[in-house]
Amino acid sequence: MTLWVPFAVALGAALGAIPLIRVVARRTGYIDHPTSRKVHPNPTPLGGGLGLLFGLLMGTAAGLLIQPSGHDARLILAWLAGLLLVALIGYLDDRSPMTPLAKLAGQIAAALVLVLGSGVPDPQALHGLAVPVAVVGAVALMNACNFLDNMDGILGGIAVVCAIGFAVMAPPESAAAYGALALAGAAAGFLAYNFAPARIFMGDAGSLPVGYLLAAFGLALASGSLARGAEAGPLLGLALIVGYPLFDLTFVTITRLADGRRPWAPGHDHSTHRLNRLLGNSRRTALVVYALTTLLAAAGVAVAHSPSRPSLALALLTCLFLLALGLRLARVPAA
Repeated sequence: MTLWVPFAVALGAALGAIPLIRVVARRTGYIDHPTSRKVHPNPTPLGGGLGLLFGLLMGTAAGLLIQPSGHDARLILAWLAGLLLVALIGYLDDRSPMTPLAKLAGQIAAALVLVLGSGVPDPQALHGLAVPVAVVGAVALMNACNFLDNMDGILGGIAVVCAIGFAVMAPPESAAAYGALALAGAAAGFLAYNFAPARIFMGDAGSLPVGYLLAAFGLALASGSLARGAEAGPLLGLALIVGYPLFDLTFVTITRLADGRRPWAPGHDHSTHRLNRLLGNSRRTALVVYALTTLLAAAGVAVAHSPSRPSLALALLTCLFLLALGLRLARVPAA
């Protein structure tokens, strides 16, 4: 039961901090105003991501107090350094939008801090390609989560499910398990204020750190699997757990390139936007995305724990379903 203390502490800290952040955000002008490329009709405070980060740090600290020994200090310090860097980049982008190149440079810097600072994964893994693959993967996941922070309740719910999936896969009482549960609790606390109609938005100061942390936990678990000589099952399982963010990133990149647009161009053409047009309700859209994310996470955990024929068949069917969904959504007109 002590394993869930980080979740509870993070949940309570986020629930308590976010109302105060809403007040400060309104007084300081930390507001997301409606524009032609956004879907919300009214000015809404930003800063929900800062409340999420506060909850995360409190929950992680509680986990480390419960189990103070046996953790890799270098790994934790690298996680924290990269987290603070990417949160600062996100906050600055919220205040004054960066150019895509400057934002990408910041994400790459945070990913390098994560990978080189922690020593995870082993640079010799994957025939010497482990570091560049890990950096590309971390940057991709940061952008995938940043892209999905586009509708009420979407990214918060995804973060809860993905983080719990990683916690289930992590060794008990490991830093990854405590950190993932703290992220899940903090995201759940944020979601209480962000589920439609949202009273606060996450902002880039939250969406980029969520992607960064999912990448950090995923890399730690993948590195452990490789070190144990595990076969492809755990690696496939990790990818499936974050399958929905990766699906949306792939979907929007392909559809925009097919339309002759830049992949990083803003627009209402994500999988969530098109689902919302089909379902006609943002709450239903969020619940469907949660269900899809849960299905992917369950398939990922099943494959990772027991890469048997039934679990691999479930993973294959899930991926085929996502492919079919992508083909259907591609026919939904983009606004």
